[in-house]
Parts: sequence; structure tokens; C-alpha cells
Amino acid sequence: MDYDDKRAMQVALTKWDIIKVSLEKLPQFLSEEYENVNSGTYRQYVTCIKSPSDTIRNEAFPIIVEFFKKKKFDGYIIRKWVDQEQTAISLFDKE
Repeated sequence: MDYDDKRAMQVALTKWDIIKVSLEKLPQFLSEEYENVNSGTYRQYVTCIKSPSDTIRNEAFPIIVEFFKKKKFDGYIIRKWVDQEQTAISLFDKE
């Protein structure tokens, strides 16, 4: 099967889409980011965590997972970054 570039995942990131959140402010950030997500507004809610590696060792990860459990998300997906995401992050790091 040939690779079809038209079907490839497109990531439209800008530098304004990417922010750094300190560990101390993570719970507040998550609460604000997912403020309107609840069983009354969504029948099901699934979110995605993207990581630059296959194994997540970031100390923020358990905080995020615990938040998702408390929020009673139907599920969450953990996936490795695609090349476009890695490139975008690398470019922003250089600015």
C-alpha cells in the first residue's frame, strides 16, 4: 500500500496553541481547560494525551490521569507525537 499524503494527519499548531504549565499550576489549568466538560453537556467525552516518547515518565502524568478519573471521562488516549507535532514543538523551542 502506498503512502497517501492527502490522508495524512494534519496538525495545525501555532505558537499560541502551545503553553508551558508548571506542575504547581497544573490542577488549576486542567480545571479551567475542562471546566464545561461534564455528563450534562456531553454524553461521552474522550481526550488525548500526546507524548514525545512511547513511555511517559513526566511527573505531571499521574496528576492528569487522576483529574480524568475525578472528572469521570469515558476514556483517554495516550499516543506518541506524530512527526509534524515534534517538528512544531522543536521550532517553538528555538524561538
